[in-house]
Amino acid sequence: MDTTIEELSKIEKLSTRATHICLYNNLNNLFLILDHYVSNDKFLDIRNCGKRTSEELTCISQKYIHLYPFQKFVNNEPPDSELLTTPVELPENERLSHLQKSILTNFIHIKLKSLSSRFNNTLRNFLEDEISFDTFDRLILSIPNLRMINTKGMGKRSFIELKYLTHEINNYIDIITQFNDIELLRELYVTYLQRYHGIEEEDLQLITFDYDFSQGIPIFKSIFYLARFRKILSHSERSLFFNDNFRYIDFSADHLSVEFSECSLTRERIRQINKLLPSKLSDSIKKIFKEDFLEYQLNTYSCIQLADFIHVDDKLLQCIQISEKVPFTKQFVTFVLATLYEDTHFLLGDVGWFYPSYRRHQFFEWKSFYLINRRLEKIFNFREFVLYLSKLIAEEKQTELIKITDFRPFLKQFFFTKRYHEMDRIAAICESIIHDEFPDLINMVDGKNRINSFFSAIDAINKLYENQKYKD
Repeated sequence: MDTTIEELSKIEKLSTRATHICLYNNLNNLFLILDHYVSNDKFLDIRNCGKRTSEELTCISQKYIHLYPFQKFVNNEPPDSELLTTPVELPENERLSHLQKSILTNFIHIKLKSLSSRFNNTLRNFLEDEISFDTFDRLILSIPNLRMINTKGMGKRSFIELKYLTHEINNYIDIITQFNDIELLRELYVTYLQRYHGIEEEDLQLITFDYDFSQGIPIFKSIFYLARFRKILSHSERSLFFNDNFRYIDFSADHLSVEFSECSLTRERIRQINKLLPSKLSDSIKKIFKEDFLEYQLNTYSCIQLADFIHVDDKLLQCIQISEKVPFTKQFVTFVLATLYEDTHFLLGDVGWFYPSYRRHQFFEWKSFYLINRRLEKIFNFREFVLYLSKLIAEEKQTELIKITDFRPFLKQFFFTKRYHEMDRIAAICESIIHDEFPDLINMVDGKNRINSFFSAIDAINKLYENQKYKD
């Protein structure tokens, strides 16, 4: 019933004149065309419509008249009859949940886009600009007779559109009341993408296909397709997001495929976009997942917000890539999580990595990013700890490196306060960072803070010098 006149024109090969006349007279979908036919039995009364066009639209109406929901009522009653629709009555124990009402609010906004501007303005005035299901239910659906609704601007055409809208909402209520919690979460996600980002039905299939919503709303898949469809990025920004020296997209992921975007921008324009793109992505992530979906479960995998330490390793990255079919780099996945958890965690690593034109003077190049609980930020200087180790290795200070084997006493020099009761937590985080940033150095220390043997330590240091390169 909500097939648009443009879609109907392609299906039924309507003449250009018939299509334009329908658009001009706000007969924007099949429901409105059928409603006019049932009420008037012809189309000669609408502006600019001649006999041939009227016959053309009449043939279409007769073909689809069996779909019209109010056919029996309208055909068998006087023109001014009050009986038009029956609102859905739910039992007390089956009242709509907050989640269902959120879905219905999205649905109302989606449907309003297909109706006339005049009706939209009239409805907004009547609902006092509160377009939500609760308000719509209280002021319209709960009214047993739509004819009792009397508001300025509610003419015959607007009334027909209101009748169509209430019919669609009542049918949709019947559908979603049969959904389980997982299906409701998926429906909320779909209606959100339609309402706020105008995602088409065929594109929605790409986003939702083969994804398990029992895990929560897909964060990374959402970002990927919203960027791809230019819903959160401009055309120029999109070309860099899907190019830009593999900064966001990992084109080497053999189990995934993604279209490589050609970039024909000038160097200065690329520099300007790169300067602002991370902030724009961060703002979009906050808007969607920290505001709009704040109350609902997000799929953050094993990365829980209460954790002291979050590190996206190869295993977690592959899990995300396979589950959501997105070829994001490890760095960008961490960037997304850092944005989601910015209130509870700080990002440790080379933040300038996301800014290719930014000149970095530090001699140490981070291999990865880490999220550490802000509670520990005021206790221990993690950045200084990593840079100090890198400096010792770069300057080949074996004597100082040997001291690391007495690990916990070594860490005390990086404490801001004497809150050493956090030592176990901090030591575990530091060992994880060493394992990733200085993999050969970890061989020097065993679980009891003692050197395995003097010679194995020297061998480990020599191996580190031979295999790892450092930037001066």
